Amino acid sequence: MGKNKKPIGRRDFMRVVSGTLVTAELASLGCGEADPTETAGTEGVSPGGNAPANAASSSSAVVPNAAAGSGGATPVPSAASMNEGLPAPAGVREDGEPESPDAPNGLGEPETDPPAANDPMPASPQAQAEGPAGSDGPRATDPVPETDEPTATPGGGQSPDGKSRVYIVKTNDRSEGISEALSLFGGLGFAASRDVVLKPNFNSQYPFPATTHDDTLRTIVAELQSVGAGNITLAESAGATTGSRTPTATVIQAKGTMGLCSELGIEFLSYDEPEVEWETFEFDGMSWRGGLAIPSMMRSSDRVKILLPCCKTHVLADYTFSLKLAAGLPPRSRRGLISDMHTSVHQKVVDINKSFEPDLVVMDAMQCFIDNGPDTGTTRSPGLIVAATDRVALDAVGVAILKSAGSRTTPLRRKIFETPQITRAVEIGLGASSPDEIELVGNDETTLSELRSILDVG
Repeated sequence: MGKNKKPIGRRDFMRVVSGTLVTAELASLGCGEADPTETAGTEGVSPGGNAPANAASSSSAVVPNAAAGSGGATPVPSAASMNEGLPAPAGVREDGEPESPDAPNGLGEPETDPPAANDPMPASPQAQAEGPAGSDGPRATDPVPETDEPTATPGGGQSPDGKSRVYIVKTNDRSEGISEALSLFGGLGFAASRDVVLKPNFNSQYPFPATTHDDTLRTIVAELQSVGAGNITLAESAGATTGSRTPTATVIQAKGTMGLCSELGIEFLSYDEPEVEWETFEFDGMSWRGGLAIPSMMRSSDRVKILLPCCKTHVLADYTFSLKLAAGLPPRSRRGLISDMHTSVHQKVVDINKSFEPDLVVMDAMQCFIDNGPDTGTTRSPGLIVAATDRVALDAVGVAILKSAGSRTTPLRRKIFETPQITRAVEIGLGASSPDEIELVGNDETTLSELRSILDVG
């Protein structure tokens, strides 16, 4: 970031994003043209922060016990002090890949000038077909019941005593870290012979950690193919901060997603396409009026659903991990500042999650944003891969990672289970309701102990 540029504040971002989204929405309704060159990326730097000090652990953390074999685990005591933060990983290159193991440790320097957003592409097969204002697209006549349990389920989501397990791997290599996390989890055998949908974070055309890294997709797809998974579909609907009337098409062109899918032998589906099938759901106390439609494939019990979030702060939603990833599922007509979602973003984003149950979440925290976000921010390098089935537990660990990495944004000064997203998730029964219900498992005792302490203190 240039020295003369000032960090953009939360209120200023609202003004910029509001203008972009409102213009794009009005254009989609035939009320004017959106400026395809305008983007809403923000940048800025904030000082690092200290993690909570001297917190005793009230719940367990475990690392693999070599003496007991791959299935064994040994309790890990809490860190004696939280003043040091997470152990520094090896450096990470600008493209998101780690440097060699001999690179000096450290959280890394803040990113400088973020890459310019690409110009939007003209209408293409991925160009969006946006419905009329207030429309959910095709809707079921009656509310759709909650999804059934999948025909095969992952085995590593819970401990024997019923706690939600979160697997945390410290690594210098993204691909190896993902493979190790999946191994600790118990593998992907539950996906054998079943079709799979992958939900990435493609909110913008900015590179990782703003969006899911290509190598994360490569590794997950390779692991799925190795167990004989069926058809694999990468499905997404990008955010409107691209400044384009066709955000998803703009993003996948800028990221080269169609070429990547061809390389991996998988399909890409834009949820903005007219052939997408939708199902409506609702529940008592839901924050969306009249229920909400999401793509039917995300509610199917026959299809494996894997979420691939990044780890970063968000100027509107405070942070974005697995719960916030659901923001790309509703029809575009209900996702703007002049319609539904952003009028109460914390509640409404979390409520979307009540409509489906992921089989697995794999969060790439090799790097993270500790301020601003979701498109740009001050970058740190925790060097972590995190996996779980419980979205609340994983997001609580995500907040702990941001705090340990130095995030001092006002929303993150709250206790973890008092942040609005997690509070709402607990209210509607999406997962763990306290740190006591979370067990950490991983390959690095120091990392587990320090994150455990941050979780317990809040």
